[in-house]
Amino acid sequence: MSFKSDYGSEVDLNKFLKKILLSKNGEKFLLHQVNDDVGLVEAPNNDALTWLALSQSKIAWCMKDDDGEFEIQFYEPTIQGLDECIGEVYGRQDEINDLEKFKKEIISLSDEKLKVDKEVILAAVKQNGYALQYADEKLKANKEVILAAVKQSGGALQYADEKLKADKKFILAAVKQNGYALEYADEKLKADKKIVLLVVKQNGRTLEYADEKLKANKEVVLAAVKENGYALEYADEKLKADKKIVLVVVKQNGRALKYADEKLKANKEVVLAAVKQDVSALDYVDDSLKNDPDILAIVNKGK
Repeated sequence: MSFKSDYGSEVDLNKFLKKILLSKNGEKFLLHQVNDDVGLVEAPNNDALTWLALSQSKIAWCMKDDDGEFEIQFYEPTIQGLDECIGEVYGRQDEINDLEKFKKEIISLSDEKLKVDKEVILAAVKQNGYALQYADEKLKANKEVILAAVKQSGGALQYADEKLKADKKFILAAVKQNGYALEYADEKLKADKKIVLLVVKQNGRTLEYADEKLKANKEVVLAAVKENGYALEYADEKLKADKKIVLVVVKQNGRALKYADEKLKANKEVVLAAVKQDVSALDYVDDSLKNDPDILAIVNKGK
C-alpha cells in the first residue's frame, strides 16, 4: 500500500487509527497552532488551531480561526481514510507551526492495554462499531460488546468471534439491532427462513445477504419488497418475472421497475401501475410503451 501522507508504515497508521477509534467522541489529536501569516485561516492573535478527532463515526480534520470560524473535512475511519486525512494536512503544512513536532506526535499511538478494557471498548463501539476490530479476542466473543457494536454498525459483526456468528440465538439478537449484520452471519443462518424474514421485514434491501434459495422464496421476497421495492434487485430472476410480485413492487416504488424482467417492462398493466406511483419510472419502460397514450396521459398529468 502506498501512502499519500508520506508518513510511514501500515502498522503505524493502524496503531494511530486504533487510538482514534477508541477515543471519546470529540477528543482531539495532533492539536497544533496555525501559522498566522499564511493559509486560508487567519490567525493574527495566534489562537487558530488544527486537530483531528472522531466525529459522527468519521475522522474529522478541523481548523478554527481567531473568530471561532471552523473548517471541517471528514474521512472514512479506515487506514486509507486516515492516510488521506494526514496527507491533506501535509499538503497544507505551511499552515502548521512546528511540523516536526506534528510528525512525532503521530508516533504517540495507542496503549495496547486499552484493548482488553471492556469499558473502554464498550464506549468505543457505541460511537463507532468498527472499533471492535481493535478489541482483545476475548471481548470479540463477549455478547454485550458485540451487540453494542452491531447496533451502531451492522458491519461490525465481521470482527466477532466465529462461534457467535454461528449462534442462532445471538444472530437473532444481532439482526434485531441492525439487519445489515446478516452479511457476516454464518452461511447456515443466512439460509434460515425465520431469521431472514425477520431481517427483510425491517430492511428489505438486506435480502442481498440471504441464501440464494431464499432469494427464490416467494414469501421472503414479498416481505422484502413490501418493505422496500428496490429489494427486487436481489430476488431470483424467476421472481423478477412474476407479475404479481412486480405489481406489488411498482405500486410501492415505481422506479423499482428498473429491476423487473424485461417482459414486464413491456407489460401495460405493470407499467401503468409504475408510472402512477412515480412518473419517472418511464425511464425504465420498454420502448414499445413509451409513446402509449394512456401511459403518456399519466406521465403528463404528473409533471
